[in-house]
Amino acid sequence: MASQKVKRWFAAALFLMFSTLLLFAWTVLIAGRRRSPHLALGGLARAEPRSVVFAGESALTFDGVGEGGRLLARIGARCARGTSPMNRHAVLSLVQATPPYAVCTRPHNLVDDTIASSGRLADCDELSGLLPPPLSLVMALLGRKSPLFLDVGANIGACALRVASGGYRVIALEPVEGNFDALVAGAAANALPPGASLRVLNFAASPRAGLRKL
Repeated sequence: MASQKVKRWFAAALFLMFSTLLLFAWTVLIAGRRRSPHLALGGLARAEPRSVVFAGESALTFDGVGEGGRLLARIGARCARGTSPMNRHAVLSLVQATPPYAVCTRPHNLVDDTIASSGRLADCDELSGLLPPPLSLVMALLGRKSPLFLDVGANIGACALRVASGGYRVIALEPVEGNFDALVAGAAANALPPGASLRVLNFAASPRAGLRKL
């Protein structure tokens, strides 16, 4: 009689342990499916894309992009060191806009060579007449938010940095890792005005979540 009770307790313990393991495995499986979708970054699948945020300076201390030679002194300097092989010879180039800003350019790339040789990019010049007025200094002091600009496929950030330097909030998506690193390096060389911000995301945009190889 006692042996039967022991067998029943043993069977119940095994059943409880098996049920617990099964529930744990199911929970892990569901949690894995609810994570951020895998995205293609430069041909490599990553579960969590990199994100870098650059905020505008204080309205009380900002003295203008390039003022005092801060920006001009950096032009021609190496940028994006230690990143992708495509950035091996990258340097900061000045974009002749209002206000001027710097981008990290690489030789033998169409967009980069155009900016390095002419100091501008026609596609970005067209944005001036399409954007709403930027936030005024008074509104920035009052804590109002600037208009938001989304740049999908930002490349090295020629247009994204132009808009951010003009006082807007910008979200820039760039899936190619080498371009992303150059974009981040270029953004780090600039001082954004009050109310502006630039968030750079290392992933692509798609109507559906999933894995894509570039």
